Amino acid sequence: MEFEQLVYLYLKSTGWQPIKTPEAKDGGVDIVVTNKADGLKIAVQVKHYYRSKSQVTVKDIRELDSAKKNHGCIGTWFITSGTFTNAALVEADMRKMRTSDITYVETKILPWREHQARKHQKSHS
Repeated sequence: MEFEQLVYLYLKSTGWQPIKTPEAKDGGVDIVVTNKADGLKIAVQVKHYYRSKSQVTVKDIRELDSAKKNHGCIGTWFITSGTFTNAALVEADMRKMRTSDITYVETKILPWREHQARKHQKSHS
């Protein structure tokens, strides 16, 4: 399963209302999630790195922050299977951007995927 699709399904299962953006016109926003409680929209960028040395940079943070208004969002969330440079984390903090790296993926998303796979196997056995 593609990483972006995995993140989409995970967000949906945890109470968000996600909508994928058209790939050609996403401008750095892959998914727009709406908080059911308050209706606020958050622009989500999903970045999958195959090599662990790849990192999200300040440029990536700025692109997402700039793109959020094109999707009517007030907040931003950057999810990566890699890590962030220190400068990118500082930039994200200044912009009040939520960041989730490989630790989040390994402790939240992947265990959720394994649980879903086990549920699926049980229902088909």
